[in-house]
Amino acid sequence: MKKIHVLLGQIDDVIAQENSSESNEEIEFTPAMLTEMAGELRKALEQVPEPSTKEEKDCVEKETQTN
Repeated sequence: MKKIHVLLGQIDDVIAQENSSESNEEIEFTPAMLTEMAGELRKALEQVPEPSTKEEKDCVEKETQTN
């Protein structure tokens, strides 16, 4: 029971930290910023290795079917 109390306290601390770090400022993205982000995303996706084992391939197939 004491462990649960400690864990709940830690969870409360993390939530409080996340809430305090959030800001209500709006961020405006310029076309140049969006182009740069899209390029970085494209580059990152190109670097994802193809599944090499049957197990990995099955996992990828299941993920695409659920999405």
